[in-house]
Amino acid sequence: MTDLTANETLRALVERIVPADDYPSGWQAGVGDFLNGMIEGDLADSAASIRAGLTLLDAEAQARHGATTFAKLPEATQDALITDLLWSSADDG
Repeated sequence: MTDLTANETLRALVERIVPADDYPSGWQAGVGDFLNGMIEGDLADSAASIRAGLTLLDAEAQARHGATTFAKLPEATQDALITDLLWSSADDG
């Protein structure tokens, strides 16, 4: 996958980080296009790591929630998974 805007996991993650309220969500505001441009330019060397991270997020969601991908989880469950992974990462560091 070259175009990250086609990645459902990335879209769901951006939607949870910057959800819509009185203003558009991060995805609606163009974060996906911005990230894709960065991956094609300044962050080209990081593209494989970013895709791997998204794959790992999906794998963790599936391991915890019966083969359901991150993008298909309810928003509250996505939030809980993100929080848990962030806290686990902080504890490891």
